[in-house]
Amino acid sequence: ALQWLALMAKTGQRADSLRAMLPKYPQVLVNVPVRPGYEFKRSSALMAQVAQCQQQLGAQGRVLLRPSGTEPVMRVMVEGQDPKVLQGMTDCISALIAAENQTEPLPI
Repeated sequence: ALQWLALMAKTGQRADSLRAMLPKYPQVLVNVPVRPGYEFKRSSALMAQVAQCQQQLGAQGRVLLRPSGTEPVMRVMVEGQDPKVLQGMTDCISALIAAENQTEPLPI
């Protein structure tokens, strides 16, 4: 919030005009059940798939994996320009996690 206010002060523009310049990208989010203690960063196959997806998205998107702090699930979020591409990437990453944990992705 402070950075936003600093940008407003620096440019002399209102928040609504600055917000209009920010592109909005769709996101696909899936929760994948995982076994307790699952360390996703140790999976070379998973990390390779995430790197491949991130490379394909480039600067126009991102891949975020994070374990939930409140339930035994891994959150998989992919953000970018093309919803169909994002869904395919999310499905692929989620399937890898599910296979490693012998579970099925949960719909959100």
